Amino acid sequence: MVKSRFRTIGAIAGAAALGALAVLSPASPVSASTPTAWSVSLTPASTVSTVQITTSFTGLFPNSAIQIKLMPVAIVVADDFSSAQGEASFTFGVPSNLQPGSYTISAAGITSTDSAFTADVAAFEVGASGSVTDSTLRDGVLSLNVPASAAATFGEPYLDGNISVTDGTLGQFSVTDERVVSRRGWILYASVSDFRLSTDTNVVLPANQLGVSPAQFIPGSTAEGIVLGIPTRAGLASYPMIFAEATPGASPGTTVLDANLKLLSPPYLPVGTYTSTVTLTLVSK
Repeated sequence: MVKSRFRTIGAIAGAAALGALAVLSPASPVSASTPTAWSVSLTPASTVSTVQITTSFTGLFPNSAIQIKLMPVAIVVADDFSSAQGEASFTFGVPSNLQPGSYTISAAGITSTDSAFTADVAAFEVGASGSVTDSTLRDGVLSLNVPASAAATFGEPYLDGNISVTDGTLGQFSVTDERVVSRRGWILYASVSDFRLSTDTNVVLPANQLGVSPAQFIPGSTAEGIVLGIPTRAGLASYPMIFAEATPGASPGTTVLDANLKLLSPPYLPVGTYTSTVTLTLVSK
């Protein structure tokens, strides 16, 4: 699970919101339901009799069990414990009687957040002559990427009856999924806290006054199978919301996201600057 937070700041004057600004900045990452990272290497020009495969992991639970299997034959090729730093490395061979075909290396263990995981971390081909070729298909990491300088922009407020309305955009950010073997998919959640007056935190503009309509930028996105969440309605919004998700099995890659924002301000609120925290949470399926 990966989280990032950004602030949305709105200035309220009488019945009209004078403006709003959202500043995005990444928070400390939280481990997803797979290890932080892993690497795999195979000896060059190898055969099933001579191949040596090395897998290294970080982001595991300290001193926890981790097992490596060769699939689809379900043969355990390594079985040990991570270090006190949550790291593990294994070098192993494969059965010399493997038939020609495609094979994956699957790892099962516990992440640093004490969550069980299973993931395919590499793949290779066995040729008719027994040669072993790295297919270059291996899982990378799932990450949420928010530019430090990103900021939402808002237009001039206008009145709808006696309600001040301010429209804006959140600012682009992206989800990168490098898990090209397992293709597990992901869900991105967004939650919004109540807006509070900077000079008196007892004065509240409810979070449900902010409407969020997720958007995807196709030209900048390489991932497939992305489904945007249902927009929340300003004044009746409910959080957390599903911002976007990737369906399992779809082609991974980068997904560039943004959102259209609508902030409603009731007329009874005093003049001032109101601050709310929005949290994005990325979870692997």
